[in-house]
Amino acid sequence: MASERGRERELSVVIPVYNSQASLPALVERLAQVLPTVADRFEVVLVNDGSRDESWDGIGQAARKHAWVRGINLMRNYGQHNALLAGIRAARAASAGSALMTISRTAHGPSRPSQLRGASARCAIP
Repeated sequence: MASERGRERELSVVIPVYNSQASLPALVERLAQVLPTVADRFEVVLVNDGSRDESWDGIGQAARKHAWVRGINLMRNYGQHNALLAGIRAARAASAGSALMTISRTAHGPSRPSQLRGASARCAIP
């Protein structure tokens, strides 16, 4: 699925996680369906923002199941914006020809694959 210029399309998706253990598996499975349709290489960076539930364990399970999932565990709750910044700094899609997308809450991830495909088209993945 290389772009018209012949380069592979890369995408990093950064998602802050706070007390989202119940919604993580469904979100990751939805992304597993969509991401291969919008990018050649992709990753999801899940940033645990001091959750009080078992969100970190859920992130670990997702990372063991999918090589493209990575997790960051913050020591305490720093807030959504700081969690996003930590994920953005850790994201691999930082070079020319790549794109980075954030999803603000795991509970509000793309409900239909077409929503993420449309968003990736709007952010112009080369």
